[in-house]
Amino acid sequence: MVMYLNLLMSYIYQRLIMSHKIFFCVVMFSQLYLRLSNFKSFIANYCKLYISLSISFNLYVGLVSCTNLDHNLYCCTNLCISLMYITNSYSSLIYFTNLYSSLIY
Repeated sequence: MVMYLNLLMSYIYQRLIMSHKIFFCVVMFSQLYLRLSNFKSFIANYCKLYISLSISFNLYVGLVSCTNLDHNLYCCTNLCISLMYITNSYSSLIYFTNLYSSLIY
């Protein structure tokens, strides 16, 4: 009986950890999407569409295919860092494109 109880508690604990990691991923990705939503230019709309599709796909793949919980959080963290770098790069690119356009016209 004790062994079954331990197995049940272990399963519940793993499910709780997974739900916290899913929550962490969703919060990080929503923060990135909010950063992207500040961009108003035509180029940024394509960037937002591409990155939001990429976020959705990677979130699905990461949460479904990663069975190791520690590895899942590690994948999610690396993905968030790389997406933050991408959004910063697009932000700089859009800023300099708009600055260049304002200087020409």
